[in-house]
Amino acid sequence: MSLARTSLLVVVIALIAVPGIASARDYAVEVVVFRQWEQGGADSERWPADPPPLELDSRAVAPGEGGVRRLSPDAFQLGGVRARLESAGQYRVIDHFGWIQAGRPRSQSPYVLVPGSWRATMPLPDTAGLYGAIKLYAGRYLHIAADLRYRREHQGTIYPMHSQRRLRSGELHYLDHPVLGIIVQVRAR
Repeated sequence: MSLARTSLLVVVIALIAVPGIASARDYAVEVVVFRQWEQGGADSERWPADPPPLELDSRAVAPGEGGVRRLSPDAFQLGGVRARLESAGQYRVIDHFGWIQAGRPRSQSPYVLVPGSWRATMPLPDTAGLYGAIKLYAGRYLHIAADLRYRREHQGTIYPMHSQRRLRSGELHYLDHPVLGIIVQVRAR
């Protein structure tokens, strides 16, 4: 075997054997965010008047930027989940969106901003809406981290949600919160 072939074989084996050297696998991330009606009375949650700031870093991007591609609504697979939530009286779907990104280690994976005109460098607006970002990262397992703020009415209470979960590709996962719920599915592409 020639020296060039031997060298090529060593490089190929190294790329296969060492995780992270070869290009990262792409994943489609689909998210349905919905509002749950809070329980009133003595057991209701107390929300901070000044919620903690979002824990986003400078790599936060909107779908369509920084190597994160929008997932076409034609590729959505959670339409049935969304329809069931919308038909139930105790939930209101706030948003249904998705993107495609490479599965990278936590330190290299960007936060993906929830759709809208808000940017991570701006203060939270006084208007009602969902703000924040979600990060998918890959290690030994897939993980999702959500850092969101929801304001249901103009200048009303801001509900912070910070949640993390280990995922399996192709399965539905639920991130719970007293006011918000997130159903997420990550699919290998």
